[in-house]
Amino acid sequence: MKTKILILIVALVSNYIINQDTVTEKSFLIKNGNIELPGTLTYTKNSNKLIIWVHGSGNVDRNGNQAEYNVEANYIKQFRDEVNKKGIAFFSYDKRTSNPKNAAFLKGIILDDFVSDVKTVVEHFKNENQFKEIILIGHSQGSLIAMLASEKIDKYISLAGTSETIEQAIVKQITNQNADLGKIAANHFNELKETGDIKNINPNLVTAFAKPNLSLIHISEPTRPY
Repeated sequence: MKTKILILIVALVSNYIINQDTVTEKSFLIKNGNIELPGTLTYTKNSNKLIIWVHGSGNVDRNGNQAEYNVEANYIKQFRDEVNKKGIAFFSYDKRTSNPKNAAFLKGIILDDFVSDVKTVVEHFKNENQFKEIILIGHSQGSLIAMLASEKIDKYISLAGTSETIEQAIVKQITNQNADLGKIAANHFNELKETGDIKNINPNLVTAFAKPNLSLIHISEPTRPY
């Protein structure tokens, strides 16, 4: 009986090691014009589905970290590891705003730039023809970005996407942290809608009112698809 148990344990451990060894990792660079999007692809020999991660707001890298703010969450890497266990390939890249090499090309950046990056990544894998199915997972703000870049993919998944207009979601998030700042944020959005600009952005709201976020307001108007 002990011998059978020992054999079973050895077999399970061997199977685990073999499964771990079948995950191939490749790091490479995808370019969208002057923009460099270095990323990591992981897959097994039987992977025929590929998930491409689409970032939410912030200067997020391929693993879900933000070096600028000393954030080491690794949530995308954790997601990648779990997906690979199911035999599904996974690709994520350093968002254009997280790669210092792109700094000279970020002036006047808008939401469509992020959409263009996703389309470029999708086109790369379509041309490679390695996977039969391509799936976009858009996280938070990336939910809308992925939706706008979904023409040539097979499936689209919204992860923590908002059911409200973007400005409503931002005001709600800020209000939950600080009610006074929430009121200021609401006033900023009203000013932007009425005049097309915000003259004096509160120093505590500079990140929330970065141009990529402001460009979402026009997209989220009721007359546009959302």
